[in-house]
Amino acid sequence: MRGYRFFQIKAYFDKGFGFFNYFKYPLFLIGLGDVMASGGDYKTVAIVAVVLAIFCLVVGRWAYKYQYVAAEHEVQNNVNPFVKEMRKSINKRFK
Repeated sequence: MRGYRFFQIKAYFDKGFGFFNYFKYPLFLIGLGDVMASGGDYKTVAIVAVVLAIFCLVVGRWAYKYQYVAAEHEVQNNVNPFVKEMRKSINKRFK
């Protein structure tokens, strides 16, 4: 299948970045303040961005490996009316 590995890595990154979504705005402000205060020192900001990207990949891989993504889907299914209705009809069918 073409592009499978690319989309697998993208899924890892997206899931990891989702976990760190709350931290991206403070990091952005800190990076912006660092660049403005030092008069254009982009090197430190770029290094932190690369480290964060790698960390997002690692955390995303961890979330898939240890089934945290499946648990997240199950939580979403518990509040989805369609899934509740389907589970109820399947349980009636097999009883």
